[in-house]
Amino acid sequence: DMAWEIILKEYLDDFTSGRIRIYEITQEQKLKLGSIRTGATTYGARQALKQGADFVVITDGDVSSHVGQEGLLLEALLLNQKTVAVGSRRTRGAIVRGKKLIRHITSLGFNILSRIALPIGSIRDTQCGFKGYSREVLEQILPVNEQGQFDSEFVYNFAGEVNLLWRAKLLGYQLKEIPIAWFDTLTTTVRRRDVINMARGVLKQRPYVRRWKKRNYANIGV
Repeated sequence: DMAWEIILKEYLDDFTSGRIRIYEITQEQKLKLGSIRTGATTYGARQALKQGADFVVITDGDVSSHVGQEGLLLEALLLNQKTVAVGSRRTRGAIVRGKKLIRHITSLGFNILSRIALPIGSIRDTQCGFKGYSREVLEQILPVNEQGQFDSEFVYNFAGEVNLLWRAKLLGYQLKEIPIAWFDTLTTTVRRRDVINMARGVLKQRPYVRRWKKRNYANIGV
């Protein structure tokens, strides 16, 4: 409802002309997947590919990372389409304002756990909700196919984007952190119970890694 209200109020011309589209997953799908965010964003990414997009930028609804910075991500993708552009608050040149200490601690803890448990390399900011992907990469790692069927061995809560990172990393794509400006907002939807579920989600992914590698053995590291 909030998305509809924003679009109709601020972007009515773009919406009516077809430049802006809204895609939704059903409440039944959301509950089945245990999705808080990643079910919707990966479904939206799949729809963008079906519409012919060569690049897709995924951002959070609270707009802590303003979408006007998309050029920073797209520059990296245009230079090398075998790259995932990861918006980062922990890279030299990043600007961060308003981030509470407890959120910093939990975010850092999640990142350390993810780097220990999953094959994502040295990425220092896994949780910034601002990432860019090329069509080539997304076609290989998205957990939802063109028929809208979701992969059952994927975590769709706030830990979900880490799934995409390790899938890309295992296939030999580069994960490149891009410094961005990030301003905390009052509309964040991350709660204490979500942090606990995110940690569980990381551990849940470990057997998924092994089985996904087996299914995609021919493409690993290429």
